[in-house]
Amino acid sequence: IDKYREGGENQKKEIVSLYCRNTAFINNWYLVDLSAPNIAGDFWFKNGTKTMFEFSKSGQLWKERISIVSNLYFIRRGHFQEILKLCSYFLGHKHDLIHKASGWMLRETGKKDIAVLRGFLDKYCKEMPRTMLRYSIEKLSEKERRKYMNS
Repeated sequence: IDKYREGGENQKKEIVSLYCRNTAFINNWYLVDLSAPNIAGDFWFKNGTKTMFEFSKSGQLWKERISIVSNLYFIRRGHFQEILKLCSYFLGHKHDLIHKASGWMLRETGKKDIAVLRGFLDKYCKEMPRTMLRYSIEKLSEKERRKYMNS
């Protein structure tokens, strides 16, 4: 992460290429959550999201989680379209680690723009996996949390 942060554009490209070729070794939630926003998120934000969406459709848990968590970089800059698309795509996903990451990114979206979070919840709360829903509504008022949980 430090080498990426300090590197020039060519070095950043090399590091992202190495990162994407070695996702088999980024194989737990801690490694993904630490590296995805700081390496992949930064790069994809500045250079296009094609690879991010390819990761989301890979069928490989850690690549899928990288695609989601990399959006923390986007969210912090007020860009929500990508995470909303990914979270709607992952509504039917079977793995809890994807539900947790999606809910976490939705919660982070709500910290930046509560209307965006509420819009997503209003549209999808009935079909969201419960873990995704619970994570996404953690910072809402008790009344709102009950509203979405009971929908």
